Amino acid sequence: MASNATAVKPQYFETIWAVFSTIGLNNVLVGLMIAGIRGRFSAVILVPIVTSAACAISNGLYYYVSFSDAPAVNRAVAYAFSDFAWLVSETFLGLPSVPRRSMSPSPFPACYVTCD
Repeated sequence: MASNATAVKPQYFETIWAVFSTIGLNNVLVGLMIAGIRGRFSAVILVPIVTSAACAISNGLYYYVSFSDAPAVNRAVAYAFSDFAWLVSETFLGLPSVPRRSMSPSPFPACYVTCD
């Protein structure tokens, strides 16, 4: 009796990488929508867009590396790009916490609003 034991590859949307990638794509689209409503791009809008795009690319490529039947060279290149995208994503996550003088339009650290 011959056994036909083949490894079953999970479908893309059954994996956690698909969830992360879909959330990243959604955040990119929401960021672009906010930039369109606002009428211009700024550093405050670009940081989440770049972080989310890098997250989506990284997780999509990780699925390709883990579950595809592609040649080893293709998987190695995809793995390198996946790690680089993850590095970009993690690097940009810390940028909002960096204090910047250019983010404040006035020299005063706080904006005071008075109500009548």
